[in-house]
Amino acid sequence: MARPGVRDEVRDALERSAAPAAVAAALVQLGEGHPDLDDWLDDDPDRVTRLVAVLAASRALTRLLESRPEALAVLANLEARPPLDAVTTERLAEWKRLELLRLAARDLVGLDDLSTVGRSLADLAADVLASACRLAGAEGLAVIGMGKLGGRELNYSSDIDIMFVGDGAPDALESSARQVMDVARTCFRVD
Repeated sequence: MARPGVRDEVRDALERSAAPAAVAAALVQLGEGHPDLDDWLDDDPDRVTRLVAVLAASRALTRLLESRPEALAVLANLEARPPLDAVTTERLAEWKRLELLRLAARDLVGLDDLSTVGRSLADLAADVLASACRLAGAEGLAVIGMGKLGGRELNYSSDIDIMFVGDGAPDALESSARQVMDVARTCFRVD
């Protein structure tokens, strides 16, 4: 049985959003791709707030919600990090987008303060770099986060500044570093 007033909650959240017309259009589009959206919203009153906040804040995250069915599951449980299953570069990039959705939603609904968001984004980047090293087969190579990454103060528009240190033949280390950067650049701007 549907929770009474969910449509009113959606309408009220829409009216309070930063971009009511854009959110309304996104909800229509999202509903076309997810016929069970109303039931999903009925299951938990916090879902309306989370969904509208994300739709109002980010076109890129809106497209993610429209194109990836598992993205709604991320919004359903903001405590659970999506499993990191980076067996390919494409899967790593997909995981990064889902985790970014989770972090942004937590930020937008006020679950995390600014310093927590910065640390969480830095952890996300560190996980991407560790996975990039595995995918590139980079052995004997250490990746050191510099700047905001090293200070664990990333923001949503930050690039990641890194330095490589390794033990071995310089040409092999340089090749490994370039491969790591190629993989990491599918997720972040890397300097």
